[in-house]
Parts: sequence; structure tokens; C-alpha cells
Amino acid sequence: MKNKWWCVAFAIVLSSIPLAAVAMPTAWEFRGALTSVTGDFPADFVAGTPYRIVVGFDTGAPVLSSSPSGGGTRYFYAADSLTYRVYIGTSCAPCEPTNNPAYDPAASSIIVRDGATDPAFGDAVDGYTFNLVTADNLTINLLLRGPVLDIVNGIGLPALPDPRLAGLRVASLDICGTVANGCASASLTGSVESVSTPSYGAEYTLTARDCYYNDTTTASGDPLPRDCVYVDAGGTTRSGHGRKLVIGGGLGSGEFTQNISFASDWTNYPGTGTSLGGTFGAVSFGGPAGLPVLKASSSPTDIARNNSNLLAYQRYTYSGAATSLPLIVDLGYGIADHSTDTSASAELGLRPGGATVGAVLTIVDGGIPMPALSGNINSLTCGAEASLTLPDGSPWPAGSILGSASFASPAAQVAAAIATSLDVRSCADPSQPVHLAANQSFIVATSIQAPSRGKWSAGTQAAGNGYVDASHTMRVTFDPNAPSAVVQQLADSIAPQCADCFVPELKTVAIDVRPGSPSSDCIKPNDRGAIAVTIFGSADFHVSDVRLDDSLQLGTLGLRAGHKGPKCSVMRTLSGAFDDLACQFENATANWTTGQVTEVLTGKLYNGLPFQGSDTVCVK
Repeated sequence: MKNKWWCVAFAIVLSSIPLAAVAMPTAWEFRGALTSVTGDFPADFVAGTPYRIVVGFDTGAPVLSSSPSGGGTRYFYAADSLTYRVYIGTSCAPCEPTNNPAYDPAASSIIVRDGATDPAFGDAVDGYTFNLVTADNLTINLLLRGPVLDIVNGIGLPALPDPRLAGLRVASLDICGTVANGCASASLTGSVESVSTPSYGAEYTLTARDCYYNDTTTASGDPLPRDCVYVDAGGTTRSGHGRKLVIGGGLGSGEFTQNISFASDWTNYPGTGTSLGGTFGAVSFGGPAGLPVLKASSSPTDIARNNSNLLAYQRYTYSGAATSLPLIVDLGYGIADHSTDTSASAELGLRPGGATVGAVLTIVDGGIPMPALSGNINSLTCGAEASLTLPDGSPWPAGSILGSASFASPAAQVAAAIATSLDVRSCADPSQPVHLAANQSFIVATSIQAPSRGKWSAGTQAAGNGYVDASHTMRVTFDPNAPSAVVQQLADSIAPQCADCFVPELKTVAIDVRPGSPSSDCIKPNDRGAIAVTIFGSADFHVSDVRLDDSLQLGTLGLRAGHKGPKCSVMRTLSGAFDDLACQFENATANWTTGQVTEVLTGKLYNGLPFQGSDTVCVK
């Protein structure tokens, strides 16, 4: 089978946007219908089939080049700042074609036209062209241009698309065959009927600060002794260096981890460690109406200050009569003080309660374009509309924030596990829940902050690894004290606008089925015994993180059990730089097909991230 981009339905990757030069990871959603299809495409790619393409990009991507064009300018951005998710029929649900970095970047790019000459008509136009040359040299183009000269105004990629783009003179989807053969081998065209921002999304923001200018003084004039922010001996306020990572953005849910390490930046750090600590986050949409569930945790090492800031939002359609929306936020969290410095109990960031939990939930009118809020969901409270702007620069309409709930743990609170519940109250009447009008759409926006603070002893003092940490889960659900009839009506009448796109990132790993066996030694399905498989570790895949349970399967074969559990062992090949995992799977006839040439291994890591690997096999 040809390895076309539509041959595999890829899992959505929450963190598809490149980390470099992140200003605002955003996405545009193109909708339309196929108008003509010829050549080598799936059978369900036919004229009239609706499609949806979500193009993710970084608004802060650097300009690759620019050139004068008529009385205007064309700006080129590199295609590696793009991600594509294509939804067409059942063959792409979704597909994720990727850029071919070996191809001419001028052909695989974003072109922004600001009063530039139209290549077909010769007049001045504004518009955007999203070009992608895929790994198998197909070309995917979204073309938007026309003589409307106030859509593009200078350099830069906007976070929110102008809704007039779909009505421009050229507004089309074009997919052609290989670069060498052009559209002669395959050709697909489609109309562009709308360009908008997706109505759901998630963003995971990690912040960290290394405190290599660590203060060891306890002078009375120092208001913040032994902390990241301090007054040095000369009376000057100093602070550690801040870092910020965004490993999410755009669409989807899933589980993800990040170890924050800045070895190359620590020129003033006298120790040998380089890790600021680890963070974990998960976004899902569960329950009868697909309401958000957020999990976040952060734990530092050495001299770290880490914050896991997890933001998620989803647009909902409500099809019932006017009613109240009694929601609550269940928040479970744990705070522990692990500082090794017993004198630090009164120090900012090191005292019990220094890792203060923050959580916000907001109900917003469904007509508001939420991606404009990137990074600001945690500031949405009743009456805050004037500080937020619509695509045309005007403030949000008064009253568009319908209700909210917020929480911050008490400053001195320390406990292994605590739970609290928050009522989501109406902005119009804080004594009541939010009120929904008949057939109203609304957005649930959630934010949870999981901070942690570290401690490292500088100078001649022994290095300590104490810290204050916190771990949190935030669940949105219907109030159990609300009338059952109201809750049942809401559960029956509320639906998330996207129910099929929230799947975890799928990681691909290398495996070897029956390592050491010659290719002529075929698998005999009827044989009793085990099938050996090696799972290879790598720089970003540690086999010690693999769950050795029912989630690990070779095809449909489960792990072989021994006296002390699954028959797996960590090993390292002579030429390997990383640990590998050798496992045995119980053979079964039903798993194999005569002539089979490939087998797939699937599993999960302890953090929930799914992975898979495949290898060639011979089956008699």
C-alpha cells in the first residue's frame, strides 16, 4: 500500500505547535465541500463530501522572506510552523499530513499577501495561502485571496481569521499528486465556505524560574531571605531568571509530561544538576455532557520554582427550554512541605502553603471567539469583559461572561489531600446559578494552576533538595443537590460541539518482534509458547515508564505471566545508548493471519500516554 497521508488516521497531538518563538499557538478551521476528485484518493473522497481542516500555527513565527509585489508585499513563513488536521469521511478522522523538510521551503510555506499582485488576475489583493508539501510529496493548498484590501495590514499572522476570507474571489482547497507529476496523477478541489477559529481547545503553559542567584543571607533588611527574589548585600533587589514553555495549544485533550531542564542556560549555576523539576497535565471532557476535567501537578528539584498552568475550553450547544445551569467544580488537591531547611518555614515560596492552588471556571456566551483568550482564561471573572477584545478590536459585549467560580488555597494550608467544592454562580445574580436561555450556546472555560517551589543551599552549605509541591484534579459536573429533573434535562439537551477529536497523543516507538530470528523463520500460529519482543528506548522514550499490564499487547496477545509478574526485563544491547525492554507475549492462533507481514504493539506509559510500534513478521 502506498504510504499516502490519508492511509493512516493519526491521533491528534495536543502539542503539535513548535515550541520555538511561541507568541500565541492558534488554529484556523476551514470548512467546505469537495467539488471534484480524480486519481488515487480513498473511495469516500467524492464530490459533495463535506470536509474540515484545522491549520495550527504560531502567530510569532519568524518571516522566512518577503518581496515587493505590485504595490504591496508578499511575506513567506516556513511550513514547519504549520500543523494540519484533515477530516474527510471515514478515511480521515482525522489525518495529519506532515511537512517534508527536504523540499523547497518557498513552495511549502504560508504566503501572506498585503496588496500584492494576484498571480491569476493581475490586480492587487489581500489574502493567505497555506501550502504544504507532505512527506510523500503531495501538495495541499488552502488558497484565500481577493481585491478586498483591508483584510491584511502588514506583517504578521493573526490569531483570529477575518470571516470575510471565505467570500474572497479565490477561496478553495487544492490537493495535487506528487510534486514531480503535478495534478496529472491525482487532483482534489474543494470550496471554502467558512474560515473561523475552532470552538474548543486546550493549552498547557509551563513556567519555571531557576534561582541561581540564590540568597543565603538572613539580614533583617532582607524582606525575602533565601528565596528567588532577594536583596543582595549592596541593597539591590535581585531575582532568578524566568522561563516559560507552552507545550499545548489548539485542539484536543490528552496526557502529557515535561521535564524542565535548562543546562545550557545555567552558566552561573555551580552545581551539577540541570533539572528544574517535572510537570504533568491532563485534559479530558467527561460525564453526561462532556464537561472538562483537568489534572495538573508540578514538583521541583534543586532550586526550582515551577508552575503548571492548564487551560481548557469547550463550546456546548443547548437545545432545551430556558433553565438554570447548576454546575459545581470539584477540586481535589494535596500540598506538602518537603523543605530540608527547617529554618525556612517563614520564607516566601518555602513555607507550608507556599504552593498555593488556583482554579477558575467561567461560563461565557457562545458567540465569543475563545482562542483570543490564549493564556487569559484564568483572568475571566464577572465584569471583566471590557479588558477583552473581539477580532475587530472592540471590547466584549457587556454581560457575555455569564458566571464564574474561583478558588485559591489558604496561604498556610498544608495537608496530604484536601477536597473542596465550588458553586458556579451567575454574574447577574450571585445568589443563583447561571441561567440559560432557550437554545443558547455557551462555553465552559477552565483554568488550574499547580505551582511548586524548590530550595537549593548555595555556597559551602550542603546541597538540599527540599521543596513544597502540590497535585490537583479539577472536575466540572452537575450539582448533585440540583433538582433531578433539571439535571436530566440538561444531560439530555447539552452536547459538546466536538465529541470526536479529544484523543491522547500517540507516540511511535521502535520494536523488534522475535529479535535474533532469521527472516526465514516464520511464526507458526498453532505453536504453543511465547513471542519475544524488544521495545527500544530512546532519548524521549524511557522503557521504565511503560505500564506492564493489560494495556501492553502485541496485536491481541497479552503478556506472559511469571511467578513474580509479567515476563519483562530491562536490558541494554551492546550498541545501545538507552535501556530497552524485553517482554514475552503468550502466543494464540487467533492473532495471526497466513501471509501477514506486519504486527503492531500497543501500550501506555504510567502517565497515560499511549504508544505503539510495528515490525515486519513472517506468518506461515
